[in-house]
Amino acid sequence: MARVKLSASSHRPAPEQGVERRSDAVQQAEGGCSEASVGKNRRKPGRKRRGQSLGCNPYLTLLARHTADTEGFYSPATVAERHRKLRKLGADLRRLKNEKKIRTYNPMKMGVLEVTELLKDMRGRGLSVNTVSKQIGQLEVFLDWCGNPVIANLREQNKKAIPPQRVRRLPSLPEDDFRRILASAEAIPGWRGRVAGFLMAIYGYCGLRMSELRLAHLEDLDMRDWTIRVRHPKGEDSWGEKRVVYIPEPAREYVVRYMTARAEMLYRRDIREDVVPLVPSISPRGRMDFYTAQGIGGLKRRVERLSGVKFDIRSLRRTYGQLLLDRGTTIDAVSKSMGHSSTKTTETYYCRKSDAMVREEIDRAWGSVNPSSKAKKVKSDKSGPIESKSYLSGYA
Repeated sequence: MARVKLSASSHRPAPEQGVERRSDAVQQAEGGCSEASVGKNRRKPGRKRRGQSLGCNPYLTLLARHTADTEGFYSPATVAERHRKLRKLGADLRRLKNEKKIRTYNPMKMGVLEVTELLKDMRGRGLSVNTVSKQIGQLEVFLDWCGNPVIANLREQNKKAIPPQRVRRLPSLPEDDFRRILASAEAIPGWRGRVAGFLMAIYGYCGLRMSELRLAHLEDLDMRDWTIRVRHPKGEDSWGEKRVVYIPEPAREYVVRYMTARAEMLYRRDIREDVVPLVPSISPRGRMDFYTAQGIGGLKRRVERLSGVKFDIRSLRRTYGQLLLDRGTTIDAVSKSMGHSSTKTTETYYCRKSDAMVREEIDRAWGSVNPSSKAKKVKSDKSGPIESKSYLSGYA
């Protein structure tokens, strides 16, 4: 077999890649440059970061961040309610995008077209002016947080583009309907009937808000002075103030019956009577907690079916103020008992003097005038027709 003669160059081993890269790095460190690095722009070490992705639905992503940023400034219930309403607006915007009426529903890119189409959609669904104004106002706050002042700019350019909220005082219940509600609540058998009667009586005779009575403690009720302390008023973390509300005579019988039934119920379940909730809710497993808003809503719907009267808890609060005002209570006393900072809130949203009271006060004011001070009748001069003497009609 013939041998192949190798040249001197063939015995030279091929340089390894690692050695080449190391030599290049050494040359650069010493101030020189290698052939591999000539004419090339070397990148800086480290990974180049890109913008943070908002996902497939930027509206919901930004809404979650906005909700997290506002948790420390409002109560949990308020934050949850605003999140729910803004989420519903996001669903409406996404529907409009699928219908190709708007270009985008990204809160950072929304423009006048998106806001205008949303307003048209709200009006087409028959929403009231106040509802449209409230929802657009909440969307404006959210978009401003996202750095998009489109709604604020639209208000400045055209004041009529977004309808302003109208002040409207909802009606109160007639006194006969209120008494029918109390009778129907007492007709519910068992423990739930005592709870329903107590709630309807305190809401209607004391004017408490739903959460103010729902979250009340046992020690807040004083049956010696007949008062109830509002431990958790509206706006308790900011402007709200705790207050003591007087329990009038008509409501006391409902309080006595309820407290008696409460003691019997706890005794049967072998539970101490001094449990914290004034109105305890006991689960089938024996867990005790405060009544929920859904639980009170269920009792309210049952009372509605029995009484035939449609109402809500806020209408009982308005009825409380109106009945006191109709019985001659001053507006200052009514406003203070309802926990308002001024009488303007009470008169604007809750109660004002009825037309019958206004007529009675007018009649009483005119009836108090002294008859002798009435103006004397002026004798009229019976003169002749205007054409007589120097008064001649016609042209000269």
